[in-house]
Amino acid sequence: MYEIERLKALLQAERSKSELMGETISSLKQDKELLQQELTKKAELICDFLQEQLRPDKRRTLSSGQMEAGSSHQIITSIPEEGAPFDSPALFDSFEEVELHPLDRQRTIKISSKRSRDGENTRVRMKNVVGVIARYMAALQEFRRSVSMKVAFDRVGVDRNTISRTAAIAELSLAAPEVFHALPPWDEKEETLAHYAVRCRQAMDDSIKAKIKSMKAKGELLPIVSK
Repeated sequence: MYEIERLKALLQAERSKSELMGETISSLKQDKELLQQELTKKAELICDFLQEQLRPDKRRTLSSGQMEAGSSHQIITSIPEEGAPFDSPALFDSFEEVELHPLDRQRTIKISSKRSRDGENTRVRMKNVVGVIARYMAALQEFRRSVSMKVAFDRVGVDRNTISRTAAIAELSLAAPEVFHALPPWDEKEETLAHYAVRCRQAMDDSIKAKIKSMKAKGELLPIVSK
């Protein structure tokens, strides 16, 4: 009889524990939905900013020499830092599509948002230069918080190899924006982003490479080797 009572008590304790876990999971799901809403807003802000930075008239201004190297505000410093408004632990989680006009014709960033059965997001794909830079900046911002590239990449929804293949694009745009804007623009019909990254890498002289190395040491760029 005593054994039966003991088993009943254990069963009741397990039921209570299960109910508590269910409430915790429900609360976490609600928090996740709120975060995703904030992340969508943050993604829109970043893309709007990049759209402004890569407008045709701004590209012409930069190439004419009105913007001196190192004197302008680099793209990355214009993104809210930790503790600023819209601060959140990830980016682009539920961001589907944003219309941009960085060059002479309309382009679109399309971000695939495939989800697994439990609702988690899978990897994020970028379709153009603006998206590549935005994703790199998001990963950099998360790296500054977590001090771990793996954690940063997981939060942004990208793997290390993907970032590495196109890192030269973001590195050149941040370390030497005047050189970046002077490059012939990327043509999505004629060139892959990987090939454009090679062009960016080839445009780096010794001084730019030294600056990139210094920026990585200071945490201003991701400490990753571009492929």
